[in-house]
Amino acid sequence: MEPAFDDVDSRFHEGLAAVKIGGKWGFIDKTGKVIVEPVFDGVFGFIKGLSAVKKGGKWGFIDRAGELVVEPSFDTVFPHFTPFSEGLSAVKKGGKWGFINTSGELVVEPSFDMVFPFSKGLAAVEKGVKWGLIDKAGKWVVKPSFDDVNSFSEGLAMVQKGDKWGFIDTAGDLIVGPSFDRVYPFSEGLAAVEKDGKWGFIDKAGELVVEPSFDWVYSFSEGLAEVKINGKCGLIDKGGKWVVEPSFDDVNSFSEGLAMVQKGDKWGFIDTAGDLIVGPSFDRVYPFFEGLAVVQKGGKLGFIDMAGDLVVEPSFDKVGNFSKGLARVVLNGKWGFIDRAGDLILETSFDEVEEFSEGLAAVKIGGKWGFIDMAGDLVVEPSFDRVDSFSEGFARVEQSGRKGLIFCFRSENAEKPQPASSEEPPVPPSCI
Repeated sequence: MEPAFDDVDSRFHEGLAAVKIGGKWGFIDKTGKVIVEPVFDGVFGFIKGLSAVKKGGKWGFIDRAGELVVEPSFDTVFPHFTPFSEGLSAVKKGGKWGFINTSGELVVEPSFDMVFPFSKGLAAVEKGVKWGLIDKAGKWVVKPSFDDVNSFSEGLAMVQKGDKWGFIDTAGDLIVGPSFDRVYPFSEGLAAVEKDGKWGFIDKAGELVVEPSFDWVYSFSEGLAEVKINGKCGLIDKGGKWVVEPSFDDVNSFSEGLAMVQKGDKWGFIDTAGDLIVGPSFDRVYPFFEGLAVVQKGGKLGFIDMAGDLVVEPSFDKVGNFSKGLARVVLNGKWGFIDRAGDLILETSFDEVEEFSEGLAAVKIGGKWGFIDMAGDLVVEPSFDRVDSFSEGFARVEQSGRKGLIFCFRSENAEKPQPASSEEPPVPPSCI
């Protein structure tokens, strides 16, 4: 599809992409055929067969044929950008919020000052200056008596009354009375709570299982929580016992079974048993991804494996995470790709590169963008001012201020990483 649009959505939603022509929005299919004429001032992507559209300053809904299912009569739609959560979507009319179903019928009349999407059959709504919960018929499950209500996590939602916080269940019953200065959502059955400047943890019955004695805590993950006391960080289990004594200056979340730790100005890794797997010897480290972690030493970047062994020596100025066996790297101001052994599969010869998506990577040469395959062959010549990554076979491109979509057909082995010297390189994609 030649760059002929004022603007175009980079993603297809239910087989259609939004396009802007002559200042108005419509939709095309994957052949480029206009399915919904561009007559709208604004549109959202299709979800469950409907798209929110704006016309004459009001919002309504169309179906995939472009027929109006709900006449444009709403001031706005989709607060918090969550359309049709559990089959209902928020709409605003006359300054008040209500909900419609996927048929476009008003099932909850607009009467609320603010609403949140439905979760587990309930929605938090504000009326006046208080918050409560309604069911899908718009009936009060919890009458508006709270100063704030948050989303449910593990069956409980945080609620505020005055300057104190507690929790309610999905039936609207107060499980933990508002008695804490601050609380965080439940994670792995426990919630972090603050009282008198110190943090601890409660269970779902509201019982303190870890007394508030820490200066700061993070939620539990993989059975452990990072805590800070007297300026040092460690890890505790769900009984509040030390798994890693507070001896580190920083401890980060676990990724693939290992967590980054800092001691002084050096970084390393510990496992979930608290054992030091990689001693603090690097200037900076990053979370493990596909079994490898980026590490920095002497201003250069490389990779270690989960045993702490250097598999790619720190020799690059910039690197990206591995994806499908390849990682982006910068050497002497130019970008290329390496494999997991650190070998340059695609030489550092590009001004910029993006990660591979659907077997193709965007590359910039001489100020213009094109695409290469995993053998390093140019399959789309660098002629565009801007490009997006491929999704469902399409990529959005921009040329001389106009936007369009290009399509690439890929063979089954197009995403298999192989060196350029391979005797059986991937069959190159065909792009239009």
